[in-house]
Amino acid sequence: MRVGTFSFFLTALVLLWIHIKQATGFERITSGLAGVVCEEGFRKCSKGPPTCINEKCQCPEGYNGKGNFICFPKGYYHLSILSDPYYHTLTGDAAHMYFPCRYPVAHFITYYQSKVDSTCRVQIHAFNKLVRGKYYIHGFDVALSITDYTLGKRSTSAISYRKTGSACNGRYTYIGKGSLGYRPDGPWDKFYEPLSLDLRHEIVRLRHDPVNNFAYLEVKSCGFRIDFRAYDRCSGVQQSQVPGLAVSVKENAVKSWLTGDHFVTFVPGFSLKAYAAQARMPPEHALLLSVIESKVDQNQPDGSQQCKALYDITKKKNHRQNLPAAFEACFFMMSSPLFVHCYDDDHHGNRLLPLFSRCVRSFRNKNRLNCEDSDQNICRCAQLVNRTSSYHEYNRICCRSARKS
Repeated sequence: MRVGTFSFFLTALVLLWIHIKQATGFERITSGLAGVVCEEGFRKCSKGPPTCINEKCQCPEGYNGKGNFICFPKGYYHLSILSDPYYHTLTGDAAHMYFPCRYPVAHFITYYQSKVDSTCRVQIHAFNKLVRGKYYIHGFDVALSITDYTLGKRSTSAISYRKTGSACNGRYTYIGKGSLGYRPDGPWDKFYEPLSLDLRHEIVRLRHDPVNNFAYLEVKSCGFRIDFRAYDRCSGVQQSQVPGLAVSVKENAVKSWLTGDHFVTFVPGFSLKAYAAQARMPPEHALLLSVIESKVDQNQPDGSQQCKALYDITKKKNHRQNLPAAFEACFFMMSSPLFVHCYDDDHHGNRLLPLFSRCVRSFRNKNRLNCEDSDQNICRCAQLVNRTSSYHEYNRICCRSARKS
């Protein structure tokens, strides 16, 4: 082979490799054994502070949290979203989250290096995935902007990351992308990792815990940390390490919480319980509504193309008074694994989300279900649902009329 031909061939291979990495991100694999087997005969404690006491992973004195996932030092605000996902908010409320889309998790400003005139702005999103009727966390996005005043001089720096993860039989695969600049919604156009930001006192970059199988970002100068452990699809409910996402923020570092219309962040002073009372809904219904009302960009990888279909639910404010009854009748479509698996199969929500949106919107005019959408397939899947009040309402009004016709 001529030198020129070989050089051209090698260049083409390099360009192809770069293109693939730009499309997919850079990969990291861990397969750590974590701590001791403790719960239910197969679930492990995380290696580190937790200990196994009476077959339960316990965080030691001076810590809060769950020993089979993460123990947070006292003096930190913290939230966690544990699969399936179960959302523990910053205010201590908890509810299941039935949503296969992208949503806001936290948005706050902290003091940079404890200096009153220097700040860090942090915005975090997460995205769930739906497979075979089950929801789980697929990854997170984080954008960080730092404004530093030193000796009267102002400097700014920013970096953004997207991290996705998957696992099978204890082998965890994480893929990272990043970009320089404050980009809460992307794009993340740098494929190499670790893409880093040098703050002189520390280097900001995505890291991995090879023992506990976490991907994490910790910025001590800004007083926060994000931990993410991927869902093991092969092991399912028998996976030995609890999957999920956690965010912790040092209490004395917080300058302000930024929420805007993104109620799902539920900052101190505005709880899920208060929002649910305001919406006249149970916490699970209210949490789904708050996610829908956030109306964030839906650019998650391998996610449903129909996530924005839910945004039509709250488009007309004058119909908001009908939402509690609408959610009561339609909620099983999102929350029942048997119905979701039956109706949506492996479409990742592309069939389910428009159906739920149409069901809720049918209450707009007459505060009752419009059954034009009901067909035998919907009613067949509805028969699999545990006999909840939500199911009974839909079955009584729509499926019986469908059978008569």
